[in-house]
Amino acid sequence: MMDKPKISVIIPVYNAEKYLEKCLDSILQQTFREIEVICVDDGSQDASKQILWRYASQDSRVIVVEQKNMYAGVARNRAMELAKGKYLIFLDADDFFHPDMLRWAYKCSEQYRADITIFNVKCFSDQTKITFNGKWLYNKNLIPQRQPFSIDDICSQIFQITTAAPWNKLFNREFIQREKIFFQGTHSTNDVYFVSLALALAKRIVTIDRSLLYYRVDTKNNLQNTQEKSPLDFYTACRALKESLEQRKVFQVVERSFVNFALSCSINALRRVKSEESFQTICERFQQEIAMELGIYSHIEDYDYFYNDEDYRILINLCNSSIPRNKDSIFNLTEANNLDKKLLHGLRKWRGFLLCFYNHGLFYTLNEVLKILKSRLG
Repeated sequence: MMDKPKISVIIPVYNAEKYLEKCLDSILQQTFREIEVICVDDGSQDASKQILWRYASQDSRVIVVEQKNMYAGVARNRAMELAKGKYLIFLDADDFFHPDMLRWAYKCSEQYRADITIFNVKCFSDQTKITFNGKWLYNKNLIPQRQPFSIDDICSQIFQITTAAPWNKLFNREFIQREKIFFQGTHSTNDVYFVSLALALAKRIVTIDRSLLYYRVDTKNNLQNTQEKSPLDFYTACRALKESLEQRKVFQVVERSFVNFALSCSINALRRVKSEESFQTICERFQQEIAMELGIYSHIEDYDYFYNDEDYRILINLCNSSIPRNKDSIFNLTEANNLDKKLLHGLRKWRGFLLCFYNHGLFYTLNEVLKILKSRLG
């Protein structure tokens, strides 16, 4: 094992025996060799742990750490404590990678002295074995031409340029340590806080428009299929992110990007949950608390403030409705319910103010009203 690897590859592993060997092979066969691969077994109940130890016995660059099931965020934080590389990359055990992924990412990071290097991704369907592009993973149309860049160049859409997942990004370890950025210990969406805060704080972000990672979708055991257990984890992440951005005096700079991001997170959570109970739980909390706490209500009358027309339409329907019964009542609206985003009813406005007053008191409500008036006056 080398004393000072240049990249620490961190992989949380939980019941990944079906995909783990392909993942590890595509890492250990990278053309960039100066790496350590820290695999944290998160209490797997299948053969994952045995596979990890077998690879560790065959390649000294593989380090295996075992913990009880505490989820991926805790696993990643533990691996970061052990990491020695100048750069960190956080990969998932069911994905696989272009053989030059680390070489290109390292070269670009060194060339630009980057805090974060972002690269493009291909989706790989586990069912059809077809690869396809995912615009939400790497939105090249939003990325500034100037490299490197930061929120100074793209403050209003910094959270829209890429996914809030860490696996298509190489992070400078010194930057992460200096800013004290960590993963949350939640069951799902534990990476939203880490990645989004890093994007907001980075002074030097660079991008590589090459698809270097194959993100496996349509699997039966990935995290997207386990959010039923904790449907409000997205809110925990967004609220913590907002608080940290405010503490670090950058929230006002990225507020529009954050509000759009928070709305997208809320709607994605509604799309992903399967049970009626979880769906109604998110809708109820959104109306009573989430939309207010995350600043969405403050801008609800300004339809130009929101980037996605469909998200805005769903937002208006959520705010004008009683607690929706099921997904059809939100996502499959009839023409009669398909609201023109310019026609905001007085009922929704007063309802929003009353909810704000009920949940947060008079002072907070007046402050929100002042924000709306200020935005109207330009």
